[in-house]
Amino acid sequence: MRPHLLDTNVILCFLTQEPKHQAQQATQFFEQCERGGIPLKVSPMVIAELVFVLTGEAYQLPRKVVAEQLEIFLESPSFQVEELETILLALKVFSQGKIDFVDAYLKAMAELMDYSLTSFDQGLGRSRDLTFSKFSKIRAMKDNS
Repeated sequence: MRPHLLDTNVILCFLTQEPKHQAQQATQFFEQCERGGIPLKVSPMVIAELVFVLTGEAYQLPRKVVAEQLEIFLESPSFQVEELETILLALKVFSQGKIDFVDAYLKAMAELMDYSLTSFDQGLGRSRDLTFSKFSKIRAMKDNS
Protein backbone atom coordinates (compact mmCIF):
# COMPACT_ATOMS: atom_id res chain seq x y z
CA MET A 1 0.00 0.00 0.00
CA ARG A 2 1.10 3.54 -0.71
CA PRO A 3 2.50 5.69 2.13
CA HIS A 4 0.29 8.43 3.55
CA LEU A 5 1.56 12.01 3.61
CA LEU A 6 0.16 13.59 6.77
CA ASP A 7 -1.32 17.05 6.99
CA THR A 8 -0.79 19.13 10.11
CA ASN A 9 -4.45 18.98 11.16
CA VAL A 10 -4.44 15.16 11.44
CA ILE A 11 -1.40 15.17 13.73
CA LEU A 12 -2.74 18.15 15.68
CA CYS A 13 -6.06 16.40 16.36
CA PHE A 14 -4.21 13.31 17.51
CA LEU A 15 -1.81 15.18 19.80
CA THR A 16 -4.37 17.52 21.35
CA GLN A 17 -7.30 15.09 21.26
CA GLU A 18 -9.44 17.97 19.98
CA PRO A 19 -12.04 17.96 18.55
CA LYS A 20 -12.99 14.58 19.97
CA HIS A 21 -14.54 13.12 16.82
CA GLN A 22 -11.53 13.96 14.64
CA ALA A 23 -9.12 12.90 17.39
CA GLN A 24 -10.78 9.48 17.47
CA GLN A 25 -10.55 9.23 13.68
CA ALA A 26 -6.88 10.20 13.72
CA THR A 27 -6.12 7.67 16.48
CA GLN A 28 -7.91 4.89 14.60
CA PHE A 29 -6.13 5.84 11.39
CA PHE A 30 -2.69 5.75 13.05
CA GLU A 31 -3.48 2.40 14.69
CA GLN A 32 -4.65 0.89 11.38
CA CYS A 33 -1.54 2.11 9.60
CA GLU A 34 0.68 0.72 12.34
CA ARG A 35 -1.02 -2.70 12.20
CA GLY A 36 -0.88 -2.72 8.41
CA GLY A 37 2.71 -1.53 8.19
CA ILE A 38 1.68 1.50 6.16
CA PRO A 39 4.31 4.25 6.31
CA LEU A 40 3.23 7.69 7.47
CA LYS A 41 5.27 10.50 5.92
CA VAL A 42 5.80 13.80 7.74
CA SER A 43 7.41 16.82 6.07
CA PRO A 44 9.45 19.51 7.84
CA MET A 45 6.80 22.07 6.82
CA VAL A 46 4.19 20.14 8.80
CA ILE A 47 6.48 20.06 11.85
CA ALA A 48 7.00 23.82 11.59
CA GLU A 49 3.25 24.40 11.45
CA LEU A 50 2.68 22.08 14.41
CA VAL A 51 5.22 23.97 16.51
CA PHE A 52 3.69 27.31 15.49
CA VAL A 53 0.15 26.23 16.38
CA LEU A 54 0.99 24.40 19.62
CA THR A 55 3.10 27.25 21.02
CA GLY A 56 0.89 29.97 19.59
CA GLU A 57 -2.23 31.73 20.75
CA ALA A 58 -4.58 28.73 20.47
CA TYR A 59 -2.72 26.33 22.80
CA GLN A 60 0.10 28.38 24.38
CA LEU A 61 2.08 25.29 25.31
CA PRO A 62 5.63 25.72 26.61
CA ARG A 63 8.40 25.23 24.06
CA LYS A 64 9.99 22.44 26.06
CA VAL A 65 6.74 20.47 26.29
CA VAL A 66 6.07 20.82 22.56
CA ALA A 67 9.61 19.81 21.64
CA GLU A 68 9.58 16.77 23.96
CA GLN A 69 6.18 15.54 22.80
CA LEU A 70 6.97 16.00 19.11
CA GLU A 71 10.26 14.17 19.54
CA ILE A 72 8.48 11.17 21.07
CA PHE A 73 5.82 11.27 18.37
CA LEU A 74 8.22 11.60 15.44
CA GLU A 75 10.53 8.83 16.61
CA SER A 76 7.69 6.31 16.50
CA PRO A 77 8.50 3.54 14.01
CA SER A 78 5.31 4.24 12.04
CA PHE A 79 6.51 7.67 10.95
CA GLN A 80 8.99 8.50 8.23
CA VAL A 81 10.10 12.05 8.84
CA GLU A 82 12.02 13.92 6.17
CA GLU A 83 15.25 15.32 7.62
CA LEU A 84 14.62 13.69 11.01
CA GLU A 85 18.08 14.44 12.40
CA THR A 86 17.74 18.13 11.50
CA ILE A 87 14.19 18.29 12.90
CA LEU A 88 15.21 16.70 16.22
CA LEU A 89 18.15 19.08 16.64
CA ALA A 90 15.90 22.01 15.67
CA LEU A 91 13.38 20.99 18.34
CA LYS A 92 16.19 20.88 20.90
CA VAL A 93 17.45 24.34 19.88
CA PHE A 94 13.89 25.69 19.84
CA SER A 95 13.15 24.34 23.32
CA GLN A 96 16.23 26.00 24.81
CA GLY A 97 16.01 29.44 23.31
CA LYS A 98 13.83 32.29 22.22
CA ILE A 99 14.14 31.95 18.47
CA ASP A 100 11.28 30.66 16.36
CA PHE A 101 11.26 27.13 15.01
CA VAL A 102 12.25 28.05 11.45
CA ASP A 103 15.35 29.84 12.76
CA ALA A 104 16.09 26.84 15.00
CA TYR A 105 15.74 24.62 11.94
CA LEU A 106 18.20 26.79 10.00
CA LYS A 107 20.68 26.68 12.89
CA ALA A 108 20.35 22.91 13.08
CA MET A 109 20.81 22.51 9.33
CA ALA A 110 23.84 24.81 9.30
CA GLU A 111 25.41 22.84 12.14
CA LEU A 112 24.73 19.39 10.69
CA MET A 113 25.66 20.29 7.12
CA ASP A 114 28.61 22.53 8.05
CA TYR A 115 27.04 25.49 6.25
CA SER A 116 27.49 29.18 6.87
CA LEU A 117 24.20 30.77 7.85
CA THR A 118 23.22 34.03 6.21
CA SER A 119 20.62 36.13 8.02
CA PHE A 120 19.81 39.63 9.19
CA ASP A 121 18.57 38.11 12.45
CA GLN A 122 21.26 38.82 15.03
CA GLY A 123 19.79 36.21 17.38
CA LEU A 124 20.97 33.48 15.05
CA GLY A 125 24.58 34.52 15.59
CA ARG A 126 24.54 33.42 19.20
CA SER A 127 25.23 29.81 18.28
CA ARG A 128 28.62 28.20 18.44
CA ASP A 129 30.75 28.00 15.33
CA LEU A 130 28.26 29.54 12.92
CA THR A 131 29.57 32.08 10.46
CA PHE A 132 27.47 34.73 8.80
CA SER A 133 27.61 36.44 5.45
CA LYS A 134 27.01 40.18 5.57
CA PHE A 135 25.23 42.22 2.96
CA SER A 136 26.66 45.58 2.04
CA LYS A 137 23.57 46.86 0.31
CA ILE A 138 20.07 45.46 -0.17
CA ARG A 139 17.31 47.12 -2.11
CA ALA A 140 13.72 46.57 -1.17
CA MET A 141 11.77 44.45 -3.63
CA LYS A 142 9.48 47.38 -4.36
CA ASP A 143 12.47 49.34 -5.72
CA ASN A 144 12.97 46.64 -8.37
CA SER A 145 9.44 46.93 -9.72
